[in-house]
Amino acid sequence: METVLTVAIPVGIYLLGIFALYMYLVQAFDTFHILLVAGSAAFLIAAVLLAAAGVTMAVCLLVVMLAPAVVVVGYEMVGHRHAEDAIGAALSREL
Repeated sequence: METVLTVAIPVGIYLLGIFALYMYLVQAFDTFHILLVAGSAAFLIAAVLLAAAGVTMAVCLLVVMLAPAVVVVGYEMVGHRHAEDAIGAALSREL
């Protein structure tokens, strides 16, 4: 379980950093990000729980690998429209 945690924790920190950077750059909070963070966290937590249940480390690491995929799929399906609106609003505030 400790090995899975040593991968899951940095992945979680990285994903939170991506969202923090986005909010800093556009100076806006998007509620859709809550869903993306929750989905990613669910995969990370699931990987740790699977490891605690005795599932092989390879399977647990594959589940950890899916956490960033939640963000990618969410952005491609819905988030790019939100980002376009937020970036447009941020640019209009700058002018």
